[in-house]
Amino acid sequence: TQYDFMDPEARRQFQELMDMLKKNAMQSYGRDMVQRLKDMDPSAMANLRHLVDAINQMLEQRMRGQEPDFDKFMEQFGHYFGDQPPQNLDEMIERLQSQISQARSLLDSLSAEDRQSLENLLNSMLDDATQFEMAKLAANLENLYPSDKLRKQYPFSGEESVSFQEARKLMETLQQMDKL
Repeated sequence: TQYDFMDPEARRQFQELMDMLKKNAMQSYGRDMVQRLKDMDPSAMANLRHLVDAINQMLEQRMRGQEPDFDKFMEQFGHYFGDQPPQNLDEMIERLQSQISQARSLLDSLSAEDRQSLENLLNSMLDDATQFEMAKLAANLENLYPSDKLRKQYPFSGEESVSFQEARKLMETLQQMDKL
């Protein structure tokens, strides 16, 4: 993308190719996200909302200077965190911040049109209560631990489309390299 093209037609063709590749990556990402959301029945959506609400309650307790009952939280929601669950609230917060930062970096790397399309899709698929809890989670995390230093735009392109998980992993790797 930094190449100084001598031929304007070659520059135009290259830009068309880049736009096509970005669109294909976005379509793959969108399909993956849509499928995950479609697979969520009302019960799964309610469980997600309860998980996020419980995290919000712990964060709000922390902001008031109280120490939340992390062990009780993990008894109820630990299965959401896979084989290597966080061992304490600080570790969980760090993971959440990292995942949110990676998703933001990915979104920031998309074109404005693709980003808006994805946001519209997410808003149409998540109920109002879940959207509220997610927004509250982001605000609570930002209030406790500002993420400006974590968020960065990474222009990317490639020949193959990637899933959301693969793109998020790529953002994580890029952020780790920046920290070094």
